[in-house]
This record gives sequence, structure tokens and C-alpha cells, in this order.
Amino acid sequence: MYLEILILSEIIKEPKHGYEIRTRVNTILAREKKINNNTLYPTLKRLKESGFITQHTQIQVGKPNKNVYLITDSGKKHFNGLISELPEELVGEDIEFFCRVSFFNLLDSKSISTILDKREDYIKQQNVYYNTYGSEEETGDSLINRLLIKDFLLVRLQDELTFVNSLRKKFIL
Repeated sequence: MYLEILILSEIIKEPKHGYEIRTRVNTILAREKKINNNTLYPTLKRLKESGFITQHTQIQVGKPNKNVYLITDSGKKHFNGLISELPEELVGEDIEFFCRVSFFNLLDSKSISTILDKREDYIKQQNVYYNTYGSEEETGDSLINRLLIKDFLLVRLQDELTFVNSLRKKFIL
């Protein structure tokens, strides 16, 4: 879903052709993930078939024509729906969570609170899981390495809880 969100967010700003969309989305994603034409164009096709975007051909002299994509009213509603919800199956995906956080300025406090509640519940579940991480049957270096990983993951989860609470203070309270 994050890919649809990022693509639509670019087209909402202004109509763009595929190369512009891909370049902007890859800039946003930085090192996380990169999209290529094999990912972009099927997504654009699906969005077009769903009526969320339209495609117009921009004729160019001496160059290949460009397909320019524009968002529809239905696409704007779809975009708002995507950013205001975090489905249970995606709550543990960092890229899905952070993608929505980047659009909190467009959401109402109830939607933000729901997204943060879901992520906080996920973090707490992970905390319980990692607190039971590491087998007593193991000894030596293997156990030490597992415990180091466990400690690292627990610190990271605590840091994310702090981050979620700071988002609550900034956007809800």
C-alpha cells in the first residue's frame, strides 16, 4: 500500500509522467527500497483501471510522447483512505507505518490516534516476544549472541515507543 500512497501523493501535487513519479518516489524512499518500471507501471495501470488516476498523452516533437498521469476526485478520496488507516496485516511493516506518519499533517486526530494505537500494540507484542527470546538450552557464544540481539531489539522497541508517544503529543494532545 505504501507504494500507492507515495505515487498518489506525487500526482496530487501536480500531474506527472512516469519517470518523474519514479524519480520522486525513489528519492523519498532513499535507501529503503527502490521502485523500477516493472513495479511502477503495473501500479499506475491498476490505479487507472480503478478510476483513481487518468492518463493523457503529451505529444513531443522529435521525442517519444509522454504519458502524463492526473489524479481524479475518486483518487483523492482513495489516497485519504489509504493514509488514514493502517491495516492489521501491515502494522508491523516499518515502511507502511512511517509512510502514514509522513502524512499526519493531513489527518484528523482520531485517525492518527488509531494508527498510533495499532503500532503501539504491535510494539508491545514484540516486546513480550523478545523478552522470551533466547533458549536456556543454548550455551556459550550462541546464547551470548542471541542475548545481545535480544537486548538490541528491546532497546529499539523502547525507542519506538518513545517516538510513538512524541507523535501523540505533537498531533493529538
